[in-house]
Amino acid sequence: MKYRVLITVLGCALLTLGLMTAVEDKPLERLGNEAAFEADSLYSLNRFVQAAEKYEVAYNYFIRAEQEDNIPLVDKIAQMLTNMQTAYYQGGDFENTIRVINKRLELEPNNDVFARQIAQIYERDLNDRVRAIETLERFDENNPNFTVRRTIARLYTAQEDDANALRWFEKTFELRQDADVLQNIA
Repeated sequence: MKYRVLITVLGCALLTLGLMTAVEDKPLERLGNEAAFEADSLYSLNRFVQAAEKYEVAYNYFIRAEQEDNIPLVDKIAQMLTNMQTAYYQGGDFENTIRVINKRLELEPNNDVFARQIAQIYERDLNDRVRAIETLERFDENNPNFTVRRTIARLYTAQEDDANALRWFEKTFELRQDADVLQNIA
């Protein structure tokens, strides 16, 4: 009887070791695909933060596969970032949402949509207009943009900082002679 138990335990240990080795033998891209599939399942169950964390696991596998296996996975990496952003936001984890959008902004430094999304989260979800303004001003330093400047001016107006609002409306008008902006200056 003791031999049967011993043989069973050894068999289970060998099986577990074999399964662990099998996971390690899988290509990184496949591990990423599996993690993404799990994340999709979690997302469909409205377990948003857990889904975002799984998307992040998939993202890391895809990054490693691109670096270590020289597999071009730009589209999958971008999709995981999009999925992570959406899932973290839906789960109410705004700090991680901002962190992920910043990663997207690093990949596309001229994309004003990402900068405006960060500012919108600071303004609407975290009630922090100062950080929203800082984010947009940092973006504007290297990427002068009509919409970004108009948003900065609007945020200063909402804070009743008329001097800075006027300054930013004037900067906005320099980029495009817009009637609405001119009305705000007046």
